[in-house]
Amino acid sequence: MKKIALAVVMGSIAVSASAVTWSNGNLVTNSLSDRDLTAITADNRGSTFGLNVNANGNPPGPFSVADDFTVGSSPILVSQVMVYGYHLNDAADASIDQAFLRIWAGTPDSNSPTLVYGDFVNNRRTSTAFAVSSNGRAIYRTANGTSTNTQRRIQQVNIGLGGGVALEANTQYFFEWGLGRSQGANGADLSVAPLALSNTTGAPNGLVHFELGEPVDGTLEGSSNWGSAALNNGSLNGVAASKVDLPFGLEYQAVPEPGTMIAVGAGLVALAARRRRKA
Repeated sequence: MKKIALAVVMGSIAVSASAVTWSNGNLVTNSLSDRDLTAITADNRGSTFGLNVNANGNPPGPFSVADDFTVGSSPILVSQVMVYGYHLNDAADASIDQAFLRIWAGTPDSNSPTLVYGDFVNNRRTSTAFAVSSNGRAIYRTANGTSTNTQRRIQQVNIGLGGGVALEANTQYFFEWGLGRSQGANGADLSVAPLALSNTTGAPNGLVHFELGEPVDGTLEGSSNWGSAALNNGSLNGVAASKVDLPFGLEYQAVPEPGTMIAVGAGLVALAARRRRKA
């Protein structure tokens, strides 16, 4: 019985420390015989394939995007953030080698957001690889669901958080990221493809950020440097009607509440004392 009880206690610790992988949506909108596509008109200006996410300071940037994650009833420790981007007209290499991250408590487009972690000075990228769909196929950014264009292959960029960033329970956080690449004259041409509306849950609320306050085609919200990430709906000023989310994912572990840890510790002490008495 002692061994069973001890196993239950130790099992509860192991379960609380198990890693969770979370994603806010599926990029794939169309599948062809040999590839998958994310194929939606992306920018509310109607002329680009995605939203600018270059963080290298190319005027009038740098640019970034942000989307939210709400922690449940238990605090968590985030160890990695996965974001997605592509380089215009260059699918030969997974060449994005810079990633910058900030984590905000609440919405960063408010007048006084709270910065929880990160900056746009330190490159926190740990690895880059071409993204694949659930069936292992390459994903390409295209203008429509039947395109055979292979110039804009989606890359997954992993951002490591060292020992992890603790996030509080029942709290909404926005993850803001920008990307860069150190090679080539076209290092600024980096974009992120938004999620199709059919792949989102709830009301889409992605954001775009222009560090130097570049005007946004549409209604600004909160700080003058922030605007809604939006789809083209035939009107340059119709942003609010076509908001979108931006794809990203997290790896994290649940953090036991202090009361749980105290109870577990007390149980271990009691078991040890009982073993000593019977020895």
